Amino acid sequence: MAEATLYYNPNCSKCRGARELLEARDLDLTIVEYLDVSVDRDTLITIIESSDSMPAEFIRTGETAWKDSGLALSHTPTVAEVADLIVQCPGAMQRPIFVVGGKAVIARPPDRALELL
Repeated sequence: MAEATLYYNPNCSKCRGARELLEARDLDLTIVEYLDVSVDRDTLITIIESSDSMPAEFIRTGETAWKDSGLALSHTPTVAEVADLIVQCPGAMQRPIFVVGGKAVIARPPDRALELL
């Protein structure tokens, strides 16, 4: 199986659930604690573009960074705008995100990660 990456926040129950599900499989799983390790803009753009989700779905819209960004869901933020916001405020990124084989999914609920296996 291809290398797999889980963008993870250990304080998030959904992240912990996704990690448990994925670690139970025979994967070469890399855990990226994105609040501690910066995810660069190009990587974020690749992740967003490799998913079936709309760019705005990668933003936790209840977060202050979203509210202060000047973006609005009625505006339909672009991939670049979402990536820029996450680079500026990693806590605004929806989680967990699972990436494998050139595909990405927001694993909410956690078993959505299994769709890519």
